[in-house]
Amino acid sequence: MDEIQKSDVNIYPNPVTNNLSIDNNIGLEMNVMLMNIQGKVVYTNEFSGMSSTVDVSNLKAGVYLVQVYTESKNVVVERVVIE
Repeated sequence: MDEIQKSDVNIYPNPVTNNLSIDNNIGLEMNVMLMNIQGKVVYTNEFSGMSSTVDVSNLKAGVYLVQVYTESKNVVVERVVIE
């Protein structure tokens, strides 16, 4: 089953300055996409397992959207603030 729900994904810390952690408690292969508030994709990666870390230290301070999705395109979206 490739269904994910918001409760399956933990994105922290928020606000973040250096490393954004993304954990999932179902162990599915997932894709992560980080977009700025204008909708420009500034990061994308695929990970499998229970966690991933995204280095955001090179991004400008502001509000970003993190999308976590599986092959079936089931999506969890979270707003994060980069300081």
